[in-house]
Amino acid sequence: MQSSQAIMDLQNQTLFADLPEETIQRIAQSAILRHYSAGNALFDQEESGEALYLIVSGEIGIEHYGALGQERVINQMYAPCIVGEVAVLTHVPRTATARCLTAVRCYVIYRDIFKELSRKYPQILWNLASILAERLTQTNRDLTMRTFANAETWIAYTLHSMFEERHRKNVPKHNELPVTHADLARRSGNSRETITRTLKKLEEVGVVKTHPRMIKILNAEELEALANDLGDF
Repeated sequence: MQSSQAIMDLQNQTLFADLPEETIQRIAQSAILRHYSAGNALFDQEESGEALYLIVSGEIGIEHYGALGQERVINQMYAPCIVGEVAVLTHVPRTATARCLTAVRCYVIYRDIFKELSRKYPQILWNLASILAERLTQTNRDLTMRTFANAETWIAYTLHSMFEERHRKNVPKHNELPVTHADLARRSGNSRETITRTLKKLEEVGVVKTHPRMIKILNAEELEALANDLGDF
């Protein structure tokens, strides 16, 4: 499809950074606009990956299910962003489920179209490499924290990472994290008891305020300091 709205949407995507408008116009002709309701999945773990998704509005939760069916929330992503690109590049099944946490508007580009666009406009591949390198850097940072941090520091790190990503993407009320104790337990791999105990400590020192289905960050600088402290707090 092609429209002025589609062109503006795609211009905001890092994947198409530094491309001239006339090129974006041609890309818009191949992108398929889709709308999803909160709770719907863009794709499921283990299914074949034939397309990538350019999220232009809304929030996505990335979920992974273990061999015994246990769920782990890997990440939350905010528009503008890209999801589903790994399966398109590698031809392997989806490694996780991408579920809409809010209403989502996105553009879908199928593998054969993406290959054609990449051949015509090599800048797209450079942009994708930059996106993947940034994610790898974040993954390495997460692995370091998982290895050396105690449970409380890891929870502080998780909260601060969510806050930083929401702030970077200009999410409204970015200091109000829409997560529950159970969400944090699934994401951090800690028990709900540990989550509750840590959040109580953070409340006592004025760093956060917990609400039903939401945690409000009151002091981001102190939270960052706690997230980087490998000792107890």
